Amino acid sequence: MEKLKPYCTALRLLNLHQDKFERAVTFSVTQAAILSAGSTETKISTEARDCQDLIRQLKGNHKQIALQWIPGHCQIAGNEQADVLARKVAKITQTHITETFYHSKPHLKQVFQSVYRHELETRLSHKPWKQEIAKIPDWPRRKAVAEFQLCLGHNCLGTHLHRTGIRPEPYCMLCSLREPMDRNHRGQCTALLNGTECKRYWEARTKIMEN
Repeated sequence: MEKLKPYCTALRLLNLHQDKFERAVTFSVTQAAILSAGSTETKISTEARDCQDLIRQLKGNHKQIALQWIPGHCQIAGNEQADVLARKVAKITQTHITETFYHSKPHLKQVFQSVYRHELETRLSHKPWKQEIAKIPDWPRRKAVAEFQLCLGHNCLGTHLHRTGIRPEPYCMLCSLREPMDRNHRGQCTALLNGTECKRYWEARTKIMEN
């Protein structure tokens, strides 16, 4: 029962401040809530059972608790204030949305994308490779992908495979130089044919996957 929730809240607060009172009275404009909280029936709502448990705890500590019904307007200061606030809220102009979700979808998508970009920019602001990625020109896809992977260090070269736990050591598995297989080593690896940096990257990737 929703009308019992204020009672439960009040009783919980009384339990937290038992050193400040000996007797307490809680008021309600709903008789049904009071009757439900004081019911002796076995089948009652969870809220009513919670109220009864809280009352028993207070009485067990020798506190006197009374649940009292009052008319809707009987000059009780707290009750009058609640009525004033309720009337004030009722006068607030409600915004009526006539636009359908279908028409709102592009706007929502734009908002979510803007928030995502902002969060992404914040997370990437301290990454050391952020500036390097921005310098990648409008190359053909194969060349741009190679440069992108090498800038991030997320590639199939030995150093990255070791860092992610795929290989037991970071050394080049294609030659006998026993050097960490990273971007710098790829230009010296004797197992790779001479060519551009892009070609050597894809050649190394292919040979590693064949092994």
